[in-house]
Amino acid sequence: MSDDPQSREGQDSAFRPAFLEILAKLDEVATAQEAELSGPWKVVATEVGFALVRVYEGTGDGDRPEAELVDFPSALRFFSVLPSVARAPLVEVDREPSEGWYAVRSEGQAAGRLRVFNDRFVQAAHVAESLARSPLSLAALLVSSGPLAIREVGRILERLLRPAPSGTSWLTSSEFPPR
Repeated sequence: MSDDPQSREGQDSAFRPAFLEILAKLDEVATAQEAELSGPWKVVATEVGFALVRVYEGTGDGDRPEAELVDFPSALRFFSVLPSVARAPLVEVDREPSEGWYAVRSEGQAAGRLRVFNDRFVQAAHVAESLARSPLSLAALLVSSGPLAIREVGRILERLLRPAPSGTSWLTSSEFPPR
């Protein structure tokens, strides 16, 4: 993290400085990064563009934003994925193959396998899993893509959710996306 949370401790705290000094001497717990990045976040306009700050912070209050982006769509993209960066991986892959495959797990349960080890692929799946769990993050990502993409998503969703000729949903067919 670029900004040490301890450097902000005394700024606006209900705790006395002596207590904050005691805290500074303690070892951090394993969940510190998740606590630091969990938010909740908001996007605010600034003189340089748009900033990501916690809902209880403001850029005029001396709080340093988590990020500053030059445009609103970029800020929304960072806003939408920040919760996934904060949490432990939802999707993991074994580093050693078994019978020629790399096992994939989601929250400790078998989720599939990969032919080739690709950590970035698995990290992307973690972000997708996080987005799928957060309607707000998913909506922010969609808004960041612009009106044309949103219209196309609407068309795709309407077709995917419409019953297929066989009476099943396209989502339950064996082929995705449907031809």
